Amino acid sequence: MASLAGQARLFKDNFYGDGAKAYDFGYPRIQANVDDPYPDPAYNSTSDAANKTVYAGNMTYAGCYTDSSSRTLATLIYDSPSNTIEQCTTACANAGFSIAGMEYGSQCWCDNKIGPYTQKALDLGCSQPCPGNTTEVCGQSGRLSLYSNGPPVQSAAPSNPEVVGNYYYSGCHNESTSGRALSGPSYSDGKNMTLESCAAFCNGYKYFGVEYASECYCGSYFGAGSAIVSDNTCSMLCTGNSLELCGNGGALSVYTLNSDAPVSTIVQGSTTAGAAPTNTGSGSAALSLPTGFSSYGCFIDGSPRALAYSAGSKSDNTPYKCASTCQSLGYKYAGTEYGSECWCANAAPTSSTKATDCNMACSGDNTQTCGAGNRLSVYVDNTWTNKFSARPSYGSWNLMACYTDGTNGRVLPNTMSMTGGANNATIANCLDACARSGLSVCGAEYYQECYGGSVAPNSNLIAGSDPLTAGCNYPCNGNKTEACGGSNRILVYINNGTMASSRHRR
Repeated sequence: MASLAGQARLFKDNFYGDGAKAYDFGYPRIQANVDDPYPDPAYNSTSDAANKTVYAGNMTYAGCYTDSSSRTLATLIYDSPSNTIEQCTTACANAGFSIAGMEYGSQCWCDNKIGPYTQKALDLGCSQPCPGNTTEVCGQSGRLSLYSNGPPVQSAAPSNPEVVGNYYYSGCHNESTSGRALSGPSYSDGKNMTLESCAAFCNGYKYFGVEYASECYCGSYFGAGSAIVSDNTCSMLCTGNSLELCGNGGALSVYTLNSDAPVSTIVQGSTTAGAAPTNTGSGSAALSLPTGFSSYGCFIDGSPRALAYSAGSKSDNTPYKCASTCQSLGYKYAGTEYGSECWCANAAPTSSTKATDCNMACSGDNTQTCGAGNRLSVYVDNTWTNKFSARPSYGSWNLMACYTDGTNGRVLPNTMSMTGGANNATIANCLDACARSGLSVCGAEYYQECYGGSVAPNSNLIAGSDPLTAGCNYPCNGNKTEACGGSNRILVYINNGTMASSRHRR
C-alpha cells in the first residue's frame, strides 16, 4: 500500500491540471536530514519549549524556520567551525540586528525581519549540533534555528498592487509574436523603476506595462499574440521598489487606465488625445466611433440577451461613448439600445435584422440612432484582443472551475468581507479575505460577492469546461479585466500552498 506521502503525490499533485503540489504527509518525518521540504502549515505548530535561555540582544528561541534561495535572513555574518548560539546571537546583536539564525551548523545569519516566504517548521527539522557546542542545535540544511528579540516580524511579499495611480492591474501578459506587446512610448531605468513611475510616464494611455524589472511600455492596444498568462510568470522585482513586481523576461505586469479617471485617453499613433475617425454606419448622421471600431449592423435583442453585459442606461448615451465604455471593459462588441442603453460582449450577436429597425434617437445626440425597443445597433472593435479572462492564479491560489451556486444552499458557506468593500471587489481581494480567515477554498460571484470554505464544491456542480462560457463572466467591480463569477455562478479557487511554494519557490 502506498505511503501517505505517496498517496498525496499520486492523487493530489496536479489533480486539476494546474501544476499544483500537495503538502507532504506523514508528520513527523525526516528526509535526508531535514524535515518535510514542503510542510503543511496546519501541522507546523512547535513546542518552543526546548530552549528558554535569554541570549545577547534579549533574544530568545523563536522556532525552526525554512530557508531557501529567497533568504529568510539576509545577512550571513560568518561561517565558523566553532559556531554556537551564544556566538551567533552576540555577533548579530553587536551588528545592530534583532534576529539571529543558525543554519547548517556553522552558519550565522542576521536580520531585523524574516523573509516573506519562510514558514515555521517542526522543531525536529532543526537537528544539527552546533560545531562549537554539540549540546546545542544550529539549524540544518535549509532550516534555521531562529532567535529573536520578541516575535519575529515577517516582511511583506512583493506583489502587483491592484491600483497604481489612475490604473488597475489587469494581469501578466506575454510579449507579442512580432514587435512589442505595447508599442507606444517606452523607457528603461536599471536602478529606480517602479510601477508608479511607469504609470506617471504613460498616464493617458490605455495601458502601461513593466517588463524585465526595469522597462516601461505604454500603448492603446496589444500586439498580435500577446495574451494573459499566469501571474506567477511576472515575478521579477522592480529595480526601484523590492516590494513591487515588474514583469519578467518576455512578460509584462500590465495595468489598464480606469475609465472613470479624469484624463484624456491617448490613442496610439494619433497626435490628438481622444481623436476618433468618422466611419459610415446606420443612422441619420455620420457615425463617430473610437479608433478601430466599425458598424456591425442592427440585431434583435431578447432573452437571453444578444449582448450579455449591461453597461447601464445613461442620458448622454451615444455610439462613441458606448463603444469606448465596452472597449475599456475589455469587450469586443458594443451595442446601443432603446436610445439610452449600452450593452457589451465578446461573442457576436446572431439575429440580424434590417438597418431601419434601429431607428431610435440616442439620448446624448438626437442626430444619431441608438437601436430601438428590443433592437441593438452593434459595433465591433477590429483591434480587439482578449483582455477579459478568468484569472488563472494568484499567489498560491489556483483556479478550479465555474460552479453552479444557490440551487441547494451555497457551495461555499462563509460570506467574506473584502478590503474596500463590494465596490473594490477583485479576485485578489477576495482570496486575501479567505486567506486571512484560514480558508483554503474561495470563490467570487455576481460582480462583488466573495465566499469561502474548507471543502471544494462537488464536481457535479461544475457548470462547464470554460469558466466564461459557463456563466462566470461578470467583471469584478474593482477590476473590469477579470471575471468575478456570474448570476448563480461562482468562480472557485483553491489554495494549493504558500506564496513561497507557488510564485517564488525555486
